[in-house]
Amino acid sequence: AFAISRVQVRPLWEIAREAVPFEVTGGALDLSGSYDFAMKGEALKLGVDVDDVKLSGTGLRAAGADADWIALPQVTASKIHVDVPKQAVSVGLIEATNPSVKAWTETGGGVNLARYAPAAKPAPPQAKTDAKPGPGWTVALPELRVRGGKLDFEERSPAKPVRFVASPLDVTVTGLALPIAAPVQVEASSGVDGGGRVAAKGTVVLDKVSADLDLQADNLDLVRLQPYLGDSVALTLKSGAASAAGKARFADGGLSFDGMAQIDRLHTVDNVLGQDFVNWRSLRLDGLSATTKPFAVKVREVVAREPYAKVVVG
Repeated sequence: AFAISRVQVRPLWEIAREAVPFEVTGGALDLSGSYDFAMKGEALKLGVDVDDVKLSGTGLRAAGADADWIALPQVTASKIHVDVPKQAVSVGLIEATNPSVKAWTETGGGVNLARYAPAAKPAPPQAKTDAKPGPGWTVALPELRVRGGKLDFEERSPAKPVRFVASPLDVTVTGLALPIAAPVQVEASSGVDGGGRVAAKGTVVLDKVSADLDLQADNLDLVRLQPYLGDSVALTLKSGAASAAGKARFADGGLSFDGMAQIDRLHTVDNVLGQDFVNWRSLRLDGLSATTKPFAVKVREVVAREPYAKVVVG
């Protein structure tokens, strides 16, 4: 058996920095477990069991950045088993508590978090050989959880940036494995600054990049979208909140949604006249069916309460 307490992570990163494309700015590691080693003839038996691993106070910094965009106050892992001869790793649970991520769009359409990825390198020439590659390592991760997370995202393409903060963010992913063998189950929910809330639950296929999710969104503030209108529309959003519920599907680059959508307390002002333009207490779309490939929208019923519109013909 073995136990390690309060090992500083930064020196470990210094040793492996050439293989890690980002900087580890701090943190401490605790772990405990046991190992089993035996050699019988040429047969090797080597297994490692780690009961618990805790990583605390860790920051991850992208190359060239002056701050940690990813903070990991605490990450725990349990029931880790490594079988070297079988090239197999299994992890019972990984859980990140109160992680935070700060992200924004950059010039050219990218996202700052892409800087955590390793720089692209040309592939080395492949030597000609008839030998077939042996089986690789397998990894099984039955459950991955995020609890109390925070995502601070700023969309900087409009003249006035648009900021969204999702917190507390809770995510559970079950059925992860490498190589990818089956779809994973995902359940996520989060508050959104301004009093809104979103939730999703369903199946995600990682190797084909497709998803089938039940979605629920409540009371999402529309006023923050004003910068997207820019100067092209002489209209000011004074208030409005969007909600939706239904089933969303993404496959083959196309998105579809079937369900309902509603906008409450909409208040808009004509900037030229300085007067109310289009207002309503609520507008509900029932039996909403929308697709992007091909683009089509169908609505079974529209219910408006206390609608108001001012139209001037000159």
